[in-house]
Amino acid sequence: MSVQSQSRQNKSSYGSQRQGSIQQQSINQQSRTSNNFNQSNKTFTQKNTIQVPFSEIVRMKENCQINSDPEKERKLKEKTELYELSKQRVKNWPNTIQAIRKKKDETRFEKFKKDEEERRRVDEEEARYQANVKKEIIEKANKQIYEGNDRVKAFQSKLLLVDTLQEREGQIELKKQVQEMEKMREEIHLENMKENIRKLEEEEQRKKEELEEKKRHAQKILREQHEEMKVKYIKRLQDEKIEGEIIKQRALEAIAKEKEEERARREKAIQIQIDTKKGNEVLQTIRAELKEKEKLEDEKIKQYAEKKEKITEMRRLREEMRFKEKQEQRQKLIDEQIKRLAAIKNEEESRINKQIIEAQMKADEAEKKKREAIAAQKKRFDESIQLTLKRKEQQVVEQKMEDQAYQQYWQKKNVQIQQREHQEKREAFNRAKDLQDFHKVQANEKQKLREEAFLNEMDEAEKIKQRLENDDKNFNSWAERMIREWNSDGKDIKPLLKELATYNKKL
Repeated sequence: MSVQSQSRQNKSSYGSQRQGSIQQQSINQQSRTSNNFNQSNKTFTQKNTIQVPFSEIVRMKENCQINSDPEKERKLKEKTELYELSKQRVKNWPNTIQAIRKKKDETRFEKFKKDEEERRRVDEEEARYQANVKKEIIEKANKQIYEGNDRVKAFQSKLLLVDTLQEREGQIELKKQVQEMEKMREEIHLENMKENIRKLEEEEQRKKEELEEKKRHAQKILREQHEEMKVKYIKRLQDEKIEGEIIKQRALEAIAKEKEEERARREKAIQIQIDTKKGNEVLQTIRAELKEKEKLEDEKIKQYAEKKEKITEMRRLREEMRFKEKQEQRQKLIDEQIKRLAAIKNEEESRINKQIIEAQMKADEAEKKKREAIAAQKKRFDESIQLTLKRKEQQVVEQKMEDQAYQQYWQKKNVQIQQREHQEKREAFNRAKDLQDFHKVQANEKQKLREEAFLNEMDEAEKIKQRLENDDKNFNSWAERMIREWNSDGKDIKPLLKELATYNKKL
């Protein structure tokens, strides 16, 4: 009771202080507004002050006097009309002194009006903010007083227990999901490794087929080149043989032509001799003298013919020997070319065989590397599986240790909560005992005061009863609301229902 009365006194004193502060702020704001307004009026008065010369005052005085002169009245009327006309004309001009001054005054007044509205808006926001702060402070104080109740603390501890149980269930579910995801990841990893191995094998098979195809293609090209070279070689031999036959035919024709020319020369010589003999029949004497000489000449001619025939025969023999030597040289060249072609063919075949052997060795080496790569891949795969199994075993051990540590932590935590609950119960018992002692003192004092104390005690008891009933209603409504919220969040509300049933049973 003393705590509540002190709280009410603090609240009332805080409210009175806050109200006085707000009133003081309002008075200061009004005084500030009035000062601004007076200053603005003072500014307007100084700005609107005009100094009129004495001559203008005299003229104005003369105009104000009553004058019966018609000419002056006409001039005055004309001036008045001109003045009105000028006034109407310059009324809407924005660049006149009066228009500029009026515009400045309006602008200044609008600025002052906006500033005043802004200040009022700020004051209203400040007042609302202070009211909200006051409301929050009161609600916080009431909440602290309400949460200081033992049954509220007990119910909040059960709420904490429900949150802890839900968190533990969430951790267990998360752990299951993580294990399932790990299992799925390992299965996917295994499938990917199998797929990679299959792709490697397919790639190696494709490369092997391509290598075999290249080998077959190279062998086909080499066979075609060999056949082409063979055809060219046979054709060249045939061309060389035909050329030899042509040379031989030309040599025979040349020999026959030389023989024909020799025979023609002989016939010509004989004809010349006959013609000479016929021409010299008349000169028998001369021929008789010259007979011996002719015999000698005939002998010489005969010798020359024999010599010429021998030369021709020797030439023929020499040509035949030369032709034979050429044929032998050609045949030798042909044999050498055949040997060289055979050597080239053997060298080409050996080179092709060497290339085939090298290609086979490369293929064997690639096959060996592929087998080694597959073996290394399988080894890495086995090592990965072993590492995965070891990691799983380590995770199981760590999880067990974590569960044990978590269990030990919550065991200690539960012991601490129980100790704290016992401590709170002892403190509540002590407070209740102190309250009981205080009530006894009050009862003794009221006993002394008799009727007045008795009436005050009855009133106080009625108030306490009413407050307890209100507290029970508020607690029940708050507990039911929290149970509904926890139930809507999917939490376990059995501890809350049990605690509420225990409390209602005590009542």
